[in-house]
Amino acid sequence: MAGPLPSAAHHLSPAFELDLTEVAPGGDAVGRRDDGLVVFVPGGVPGDRVAVRLLSRQRSYARGELLRVVSPGPERVEAACPLAMPQPGQTAAACGGCPLMALSRPAQLVAKQSWVARALRQLAVELRPILAPAEPLGYRLRARLVVRAGQLSFAAAASHRGAVLTACPVLAPELAQVLLSRGPELPAALGEGGALSGLLGWHAGRPAVQLAAELGRHGHLPVVRRLLQKWIEAGDIVGASLRSAAGQSAAQEEILGQATLDLAAPPGEVASRDDLGPLAGSAAGFAQACAAGHTLLPKLVADAVRLPFVDGSLPVLPQPQVLELFSGSGNLTRALLPLAQAITCVEGDPAAMARAAARFGDAITRCAEPVDSALAKLSAAGARFSTVVLDPPRAGAREAMSRIVGLGAQRVIYVSCDVMTLARDLATLAAAGYRLRSVQPLDLMPHTAEIECIAVCDREPLS
Repeated sequence: MAGPLPSAAHHLSPAFELDLTEVAPGGDAVGRRDDGLVVFVPGGVPGDRVAVRLLSRQRSYARGELLRVVSPGPERVEAACPLAMPQPGQTAAACGGCPLMALSRPAQLVAKQSWVARALRQLAVELRPILAPAEPLGYRLRARLVVRAGQLSFAAAASHRGAVLTACPVLAPELAQVLLSRGPELPAALGEGGALSGLLGWHAGRPAVQLAAELGRHGHLPVVRRLLQKWIEAGDIVGASLRSAAGQSAAQEEILGQATLDLAAPPGEVASRDDLGPLAGSAAGFAQACAAGHTLLPKLVADAVRLPFVDGSLPVLPQPQVLELFSGSGNLTRALLPLAQAITCVEGDPAAMARAAARFGDAITRCAEPVDSALAKLSAAGARFSTVVLDPPRAGAREAMSRIVGLGAQRVIYVSCDVMTLARDLATLAAAGYRLRSVQPLDLMPHTAEIECIAVCDREPLS
C-alpha cells in the first residue's frame, strides 16, 4: 500500500499521481494529467506511475518534481550512477550528464529514434534504424569540468550549480582516474570559472591522457603549471595545454609535454585500430565522445559518398572536387581522401587546421578561416564541387546553406549532432532542389539526450 506523500509546501500544487507515457527530447518523461495538462518529469520513465507535484507552469504544460515511483514501468532499470536521477528532496538530478540512465538501453534507442522521426516529420526522407556502436559504460573519451563555488565539477541538471563527482561510470577508467583523482588538487589554482578538460587517446602504443587547463578569476598560472608538470613526470598524463584565460587563442597556449594524442585506435585494444590511419587530437580542441565516433562515423560518411545517385548512376570515384566544411583535425577527411581527386578542407579553428596540415600535408587544400567567409570566397571564384560534406556545431549551418546550394554539388552529406537544426537546414536544401535521400541516426553517447545523424541529399536530375 502506498505511503503518505511528502508535503507540497513551496510548490505550485499538492502532490498527485501521474502515468508517464513517453520521454521527451532532453530526457524528461512526460505524462498528461486528467485535466489535459502536460507534465514533464525529470527522472521518470515511460510506463511509470509516479507521485509528483508541480514546480513551474506555463499555459499548456508544467514541470513536475518526482516524489516517488508508485509503480515502475517495464523499461525502468537501476541507474548505474545515483547522481543521474533526482533523489528524495531534490527537484533535479545532482548531475545533468545522463538523464536517460534509468531507462533501459533498448528503450533509450526507441526514444532517440522517435525524436529524430518527430524532428523530420515534415520532410520526405528515409529514416534508417538507429545504430548503437558505443559501450553503455566507460565509453567517454573526453570530459570538461569547471570550477564552481571553489570546486571542480560537472554541470548539475537544470541549474548553474556544479556536481562534484568522485566516480563516473560513463568515463573511460583511465580518464576518470586522472580527472576525478588528480583534478581536485587544481580548483584553488585554476580560480573560479576556470576549467579542466581531459582527453583519452593513444601515445607510444598505450592509452594516455592529455589535459587542457584554462585559468579563471584569480587563477595562479605558476601553480597550475607546476601541478601539471608534476603529473607528467609521474606518468599520470603525457601532456597538457595551459591558457591563462578561457577563450584565448591557440597562439597564447602553453604546451607541456605531448601536444597531441592519436584518437584512431579504440581504447583497450591496439589490434582493433581502424584502417583510416592516425588522427591527432587535443584536449583543448574538439573530439568525438566515444571511439566509434573516430572509426564508424567516418566510414559511414565514406559509404554515403559511394552511394548510387537518384537516377541510379554510380558516382565517379575518385570524385573530381570534394569540399569538407567544419573539417576539424581531419576525422572525416581520413575517409574522404581516397574518394577525391582533390579535397578542400575548411576549418575556422587554427589549431585544428594545423593538426590536419601535419597529418595530410599537400594532399588537401586548406582553408583556415570561418566557413561563411570561406564559402563567400569560393562562390565569388566560381568554384564547383561534386560533393560537399559538412559537420557543423550544434547551431547548424543556417547562414551557409544558400552558398552551399550555389556550389552546384550533386551530393551533400550533412553530419549533425542536433536533429532540430539538421531538419531546418535539410528543409533549405529540399526547397533548393535537393532530394533528401536518407538520415542515419547513431547513438554515440548512451544515457544522454545526444544523437548523431548522417543525412544524404542529392540534387534532383534535370527533367
